[in-house]
Amino acid sequence: MGQYLSIHNPEREGFVGIIQEDLKLSDMMHRAAQDAGALAGYYYGEEVGIEVVGDVDLRMPYVPAHLYYILFEIMKNSMRAVCEHHATAETLPQIMIVIAEGEDEVSIKVADQGGGIPRKGMSRLWTYAYTTANEQPIGEDTSQAGGGTMTAPMAGFGHGLPLSRLYTRYFGGDIEIMSLDGFGTDVYIHLSKLGNVDEQIKFMGPQRGELVLQPIA
Repeated sequence: MGQYLSIHNPEREGFVGIIQEDLKLSDMMHRAAQDAGALAGYYYGEEVGIEVVGDVDLRMPYVPAHLYYILFEIMKNSMRAVCEHHATAETLPQIMIVIAEGEDEVSIKVADQGGGIPRKGMSRLWTYAYTTANEQPIGEDTSQAGGGTMTAPMAGFGHGLPLSRLYTRYFGGDIEIMSLDGFGTDVYIHLSKLGNVDEQIKFMGPQRGELVLQPIA
C-alpha cells in the first residue's frame, strides 16, 4: 500500500516509490543508533556505544523505512540489555555491528554483551506480545517525581522482533538470533540484494492452521 501511494505522489530523487535505489546501510545504522541511544539515555541515564565495521560504504536498493524499523528495534533491545546487565559497571561494553556482502545477500550482525537470553526463552522470541523486558507501567514518567507525562517505554510490547523478521522475509531475507546466556546476544539480519525475489505472503496451507510463505503471482 505504501508503494502504491508513493508512486502516485511527486517523485523523490533517488527513489522508486518507497524504495531507495542507493541506500547506504551505515547511514541508516547511525540514524537508528542515535534514536535508540536517546531512549537509553532517557531511561538509564547513559548511552551505549556503537561500532560499525566491515563494508561500511555498502549501498543497495532497499526500503529505508523497513530497514530503520528493524535496526532501531534490535539496537533498542541490545542497549536495554547492556544497560540492565551492566547496571553497576563504570563503563558499558560497546555494541558491535558488522556489515558483510555475499553473492546473494547482504548480512548484518548486531552483537551485544547484554547478558544473553536463556535457552528456555529462545523459542518464544518470535511470539507476539512476548518480552524479556522488566515490567513498567505504560505512560508513567519515571524521570519526574510528579509523573503524569506520557512517554514511550524502552521495551515491553513484544512486537519488535516478530515484525522485524516479517519485514525481512517479505523480500526474501530473514533474521536469526544466537545467544549465550550470561554473556550476550548476536542478531543476524539477512537482506536479499538480487532484486528478483518475489514478495512473500502468508496463506493457509494444506494442513489446517499451517502458515506457508508463498510468492505473489
